Amino acid sequence: MIGGVELGGTKCVVAVGESPENILTKKVIATEDPKSTFKKIRSFFKSYHVEKLGVASFGPIVLDSKSKNYGRLVAESK
Repeated sequence: MIGGVELGGTKCVVAVGESPENILTKKVIATEDPKSTFKKIRSFFKSYHVEKLGVASFGPIVLDSKSKNYGRLVAESK
């Protein structure tokens, strides 16, 4: 099972599937404050055994796993 999250300024889309071509279910979540939004995202994935997760965001994320800012959004898109 794979999962996907698209993080947007007004909404987030979460989905699970067997492959990108075979999406089993998806949900649109309104973007609120970070804590509330991520709580809803985690809640969606609780019912699934996701082996891999892809994330798309609205700005650049630090990908260096050795950085103290690993996984953080560093700037907004313009």
